[in-house]
Amino acid sequence: AAQRVPFLFPASPISQKISRQIIMMAQAVISGPLNRVSVGLRGTASRPGSLAGRPLAPTSWAPRPTSRPALVRAQKNIRPTANDANVDVDKYVKDLQAKWDKVDNKTSVVVYGVGALVLLWLSSTIVGALNSVPLVPRLLELVGLGYTGWFTYRYLLFKSSREELLDDIESLKSKIAGEIESK
Repeated sequence: AAQRVPFLFPASPISQKISRQIIMMAQAVISGPLNRVSVGLRGTASRPGSLAGRPLAPTSWAPRPTSRPALVRAQKNIRPTANDANVDVDKYVKDLQAKWDKVDNKTSVVVYGVGALVLLWLSSTIVGALNSVPLVPRLLELVGLGYTGWFTYRYLLFKSSREELLDDIESLKSKIAGEIESK
C-alpha cells in the first residue's frame, strides 16, 4: 500500500514536488547537524555521520535523478563578549530606582501598567479571532498597504511634508513630556 504524502501546498504536480523536497530537507535537518548532505535517488543520505544510508523518506518520495547535493554550512556561534557591549547594569538600576522614587502616585502607575498588559492580551485575542475569519486577514493587509502608500505619499515623498511631519512629531513629544506650548 502506498503511503500518503502530507502536502504543504494545494495538490498540483509542482506543489507536490516542492512539498516532498521541503519534507525531506526538514527530516534531514531534524536528524542532526549537517555539514554536507547529498540526497540519493532512493531518498537516502550519503555522507559520513549519522545519516549515512538512513532513509529520509519512503522511496515513493524520492527526488528525480536531477537532484544535486545540498551544501549546508553551520555559522559560527556568535555570542557577545564583555568587549562588545559595555553595559553598566548598576547605572540603569539606580536610574530606574531614582525615577521610581520621584513618582508621587505609585498605585496609579501600577494600575496603568496592569491595564496596559490586560489591553495587550485583549487585543492579541481579538487579532487572533479576526485572523481565523476567512478573507479578513487579506482585507486588513490590503488596508495596511493602502495606508502605507497614502502615508508615504502624504508625509515622506516631498521635503515640505517631511518637515511638517517632523514638526508634528516634535509637538507630540513636547505634549507627552509636559512642555505644553502656548499658541
